[in-house]
Amino acid sequence: MASLFGRRRNVNQARMENISSPTNHKPSDKSKSRCSKVIWRIKFTFYTLTLLGAIYIAHSVYVQVSVLTRQWTGGTGSTTLGGDVNIGGGNLFSALQHQSTPAPSGGRDAKSQQQRHAQFLRLVQLRVANKWTDVPSPEHVNGAFIHMGKTGGSTLSLLLRNGCHSFMPKPCRTVGLETAASRLVGTYYHVPDFGLISQAALANKHPFYIITLRDPLARSISAFVYEHLDNALARGETMSPIAQEANEEAKKCFPTLEAFVEAIGDTPDQYDYEFHRSQIVAENCTNLARAVVDAKVRRFNHFYFPFYKIRSFLSASDAGDVGGSQEPILFATRQEHLWYDWKKINYLLGQVGDVVTPYSGARDMSNVHQPVTRDLSPLGKERLCRALQKEYEGYVQILREAINLTDQDVQESLDEIKHNCPNVRIPE
Repeated sequence: MASLFGRRRNVNQARMENISSPTNHKPSDKSKSRCSKVIWRIKFTFYTLTLLGAIYIAHSVYVQVSVLTRQWTGGTGSTTLGGDVNIGGGNLFSALQHQSTPAPSGGRDAKSQQQRHAQFLRLVQLRVANKWTDVPSPEHVNGAFIHMGKTGGSTLSLLLRNGCHSFMPKPCRTVGLETAASRLVGTYYHVPDFGLISQAALANKHPFYIITLRDPLARSISAFVYEHLDNALARGETMSPIAQEANEEAKKCFPTLEAFVEAIGDTPDQYDYEFHRSQIVAENCTNLARAVVDAKVRRFNHFYFPFYKIRSFLSASDAGDVGGSQEPILFATRQEHLWYDWKKINYLLGQVGDVVTPYSGARDMSNVHQPVTRDLSPLGKERLCRALQKEYEGYVQILREAINLTDQDVQESLDEIKHNCPNVRIPE
């Protein structure tokens, strides 16, 4: 028995030694080959995915830059703009290599050209980083549309899914044949919403702004005629008793456009309007008229929010910035060139395919007889131009900052200013 137990112990000890000894369990050549193949496959998959990712990023950058380059150089990338789109100013990327060269065309100096080029490059980066053209409805982009009164903004707002006031639910409407602007604009600002711009700009809520413009003389005339009590009643509009009383008070001083401009006179900056901005008091028509054109009377909505005031709201995003690299990206439409500008903006935002435009505007007044007309004498026109000097300065500033407007476009608008208001001093 003792020998039997001894043999069993020897067998068990041998088994334990075989298990604990690593030299007795060397992997076979077959298992080595299998492990090598698994490791090789993992490495191959990793490197393949890395290469495909790099190719995708490079392709995205190439597509964005090539489309933008064609649009800036007047290439075939924007054929739907028509044959007149031979965009002036040369190749943008060539211009970037000569940023120190002054560019007097359009009144843009070397510094403003550098800022404009910096904004353009930021636009390219934003388009690539956020995949604007890859996502059908990138609501997170939240671009802003600023609708300045009497500039064609009502017509454009109908082309935006979110083209309605801040207090209305979004989206406001379903847009057929939707444009890039409609997909990327998340916020709409008009008269009731303008007070929200500064806070949004300070928080950098919007990567870009589209602002609607119009020559200030034409815009001011249109605003006065549109807001006049007699014309509002002719259009069948209803108003509150308070608004009715205020408009009747304004009519006492300004029964016509000529009367309004005559009250402004030759020294528009000399006045003393001691009443609150919400009040219209016809006690002194000269003081009232000059306060209106100086954006001091809230009841005259479109006069109260001039271009220079809205641009100052956007300056909140410039605070603390060095070199202007974080100034807001601005696009601008000019009512005089509405669809040309609108199409170009959409292509810069990544539009693929045609930009479909409506046949008519949002407000067709051709069938409405408005008793207060736009008639204005040469002297009245000269006086109104002089009173709008500050407004023209804000207008020109935005024109020069808009990255969709070439030097040729800006110069075209400056020539229109000289034609409409020869006595206006265009800022250098």
